Amino acid sequence: MIQLSLYLQNPDYRNFVQRPIDLGTIKNNLSDKAYESVEDFASDVRQVFINCSEYCKPRGKEARAGVRLSAFFETQLTELGLDANEGRTTRSRRT
Repeated sequence: MIQLSLYLQNPDYRNFVQRPIDLGTIKNNLSDKAYESVEDFASDVRQVFINCSEYCKPRGKEARAGVRLSAFFETQLTELGLDANEGRTTRSRRT
């Protein structure tokens, strides 16, 4: 479940993000063994970065951090031999 504080701090979040997911939810899903495959896990992590790029201002520190963390994630996934070939680049729609 998405953390309620996310919505309280950012009431317009759902105006920009259509599929909310956060790292806390991913952590819980990992603990609960809810992912059936690496691809399912990677898809959720990538969605976090997509949401970041959609919600955060394009040149803001959060968006830049999201891009760097996304690149790190994709590199680690590849180095571990777990690359699902689903990596994608997104651009912010927020101005």
